Amino acid sequence: MTLAYLDSFAGMVPCRIVAVGDWNDRYSEARIRFTATRGPYPRGEYDTFPLHRVVPRNAVFRRHGCLMIRRYRWPLADRTTL
Repeated sequence: MTLAYLDSFAGMVPCRIVAVGDWNDRYSEARIRFTATRGPYPRGEYDTFPLHRVVPRNAVFRRHGCLMIRRYRWPLADRTTL
């Protein structure tokens, strides 16, 4: 399971990727589990979102008080299919 953030209207919601349909397709579905409560996303709940809305945690950083997202590529070792 890979640590990530869900990019949502409630901000960057910490989560873990449980499974992904197809890592090569940008619009594939990612099954995630929330690791903290943020807005309508309760900790421990599972949900499915498009992979382009899920960002690896090491790609997110803070600059001048704002969250920024670096360019990223999903690691090959974490490829789990749905």
